[in-house]
Amino acid sequence: GLLALVRAAEGGRWRSFLTLPLRLAGIYVFGYALAAVQLAPWIELGLASPRAAGATFEFVMGTGAHGPDWLLFLFPFIYGQIEPHLFGTVPMGISAAVRAWEHSAYVGILPLALAPLRVALLLASTLRRQFSTRWFTLVWLLLLALAGVIIGAGKYSPLAGLVYATPVLGKLRDVERALVLVSFALALFAAFGLQWLIETRSAGARLVAILSAILIVIAPAFWLWFAGRPNARPILGVEPANIHHLVESRLSGYVPLALALASGALLGFWALRRPGPRSLTLAALLLLADMGVYAVSYQPLMNAAQFERPPAVLSALQSDGQPFRKATFLSGSNDMLPGAAQETLAVSWAMAFG
Repeated sequence: GLLALVRAAEGGRWRSFLTLPLRLAGIYVFGYALAAVQLAPWIELGLASPRAAGATFEFVMGTGAHGPDWLLFLFPFIYGQIEPHLFGTVPMGISAAVRAWEHSAYVGILPLALAPLRVALLLASTLRRQFSTRWFTLVWLLLLALAGVIIGAGKYSPLAGLVYATPVLGKLRDVERALVLVSFALALFAAFGLQWLIETRSAGARLVAILSAILIVIAPAFWLWFAGRPNARPILGVEPANIHHLVESRLSGYVPLALALASGALLGFWALRRPGPRSLTLAALLLLADMGVYAVSYQPLMNAAQFERPPAVLSALQSDGQPFRKATFLSGSNDMLPGAAQETLAVSWAMAFG
């Protein structure tokens, strides 16, 4: 809805500021009415949850992104891999797996290189008071990314108290999931950045493209070097021990570095020549390879036979015929074998069986 208002302002349709909010409100009311048969019982059940009584600050904000979590934008397998494969020799424990799941917002190396290009040009044009037709949309995306960073950082953000005091938002645990807003903004900034290189051949755009090409190569190279220095002092909250997996599993570090070199080469080429069909095809193939390997390696498929037989505990509870509440007690590490997790209806398994 906010983006629709921004686009209306961009097109000079100021009357939409009066009519569009009313239409949006009507859409939400109508949508809720259609889904009320499911939402009403869900809300009633939610009112009986511990969160309705008041979730603590640590419960909501305690797992915010900090230190090595931010490097997941560069190295998506910095904590290892679910199952032994290309980017890990041993399976991840559930604690590390949950941390990777909740904090990862990987968009690919090439988009990560293109996004700062458009942000820098946006800031430069704003300082010169040169407002393009896309200015409102770009500012909205920048604010969206900042909101994602502030919320996703949890208790490590200076505005954590304000986020916690916000109605509804202050009761949602694992606020690092807001990093999805950052990945959405980065992807669109990357698209606008590439479009700028295609449409505009200014000296400023070429200079920023060269700087982005250099930075996207230096960043992974530096952290790979840092990971191999066990006695180095922490930098930006990251200690060498936090990212030692980059040394243990070289592919988890060198594959992003190779992608960064290829992305930097493309940006350098585009700084000299306008992007054409061949270079754009190479860029698409590079991004497809990057995200394809990530998708296949990040979340392996589970054997469907695991879900064919319901756990014994579920059969016993269902035979009772009365509503019940499930509680799962885990060890401090939360590491459980799949069989044990299934029989105790641990997190995620409970959802799989309704």
